[in-house]
Amino acid sequence: MVASLESVASRPKGLRLSLACRQFEVRIGYAVIRSGAVVYYHSIFDVVRDFLHDEAMGGEEKVLTRYLKPDLLIIDDMRMKHLPKRSGEYLFEISMRRHEVRSTMMTTNRPLEDWGKLIGDVPSASAILDRFLQSAEIMKIAGRSYRLKNADDNSKGAKTPPGTDAEETP
Repeated sequence: MVASLESVASRPKGLRLSLACRQFEVRIGYAVIRSGAVVYYHSIFDVVRDFLHDEAMGGEEKVLTRYLKPDLLIIDDMRMKHLPKRSGEYLFEISMRRHEVRSTMMTTNRPLEDWGKLIGDVPSASAILDRFLQSAEIMKIAGRSYRLKNADDNSKGAKTPPGTDAEETP
């Protein structure tokens, strides 16, 4: 397996959505490895970067084979950042060739209707989702970000800096 199996036990308490997703992915990946299968774990940005690098060097087949071969491909981190041009083509190629042949897992904190914008290619996003959703298990983890909660807690306890208009006068 290509992945770092990180422990989240020592992390601060709170709702850790991205951490929960990553922990879930790692546990699934580990269970699949224990069954004797091959797992490949990568960030979506690394997947696209691999294809862009391979394309610049003259060919896509070597990288594509790497993503087609494993029994389970885990693509992590479909988040806020827009992907580079041609990302939709690369992801579509992976999803098309793996569809009904090998398992693929992706995580995202974005609604599915945003994928076209994030990938920069609405037709590819639709085709990718069509294949994924045909037999997908969708898990929604709801809740408030622990970062926002911590920011709210910090701002409630913050004192007004001296010399500001809000400072009380004696």
